[in-house]
Parts: sequence; C-alpha cells; structure tokens
Amino acid sequence: MQKGQDELALKIVAVGEEHHVTAIENKPLARAMYPVCKVGKEIPGDFYGAVAEILVYIYRKENRQDILEKAKEDNRNA
Repeated sequence: MQKGQDELALKIVAVGEEHHVTAIENKPLARAMYPVCKVGKEIPGDFYGAVAEILVYIYRKENRQDILEKAKEDNRNA
C-alpha cells in the first residue's frame, strides 16, 4: 500500500499509470484509511470488505477470472 496527499498522491497515481496499475478513486475510503494505515503494513481488518469489493471490481474489469475463481475456491476451503 502507498499513501499520500496532494502532490504526492498525484505522483503515486502517475507512477501507477506508468506501470499499468489500475487506480480507483474512493475519497471516503481513502480518507478513512489514511490516518490508520501504515505504508508497508497490512490493511486493518475493518477495511477488508471495502478493499475486497474494489479488488473484485478491478479483477472483473481486467477480466482476471483466474484470480476470482481462486478466491472463491479459497473461501470454500476456509
């Protein structure tokens, strides 16, 4: 995870675009996560659901059925 505000946030998005990383804008989620998330650390459990929804959206958009099917199987086996 990366985080930044203002110019740093724009730089993070630009670097992501250079590397073909999909970016999703969700200001309420970003503002809630910013004060409690640490760079290089795990996302707090309170945000798992919201982040999972974003990942599913991205995987569908990028037609990554392989990842979605693996996640479904992992959930069945858990």
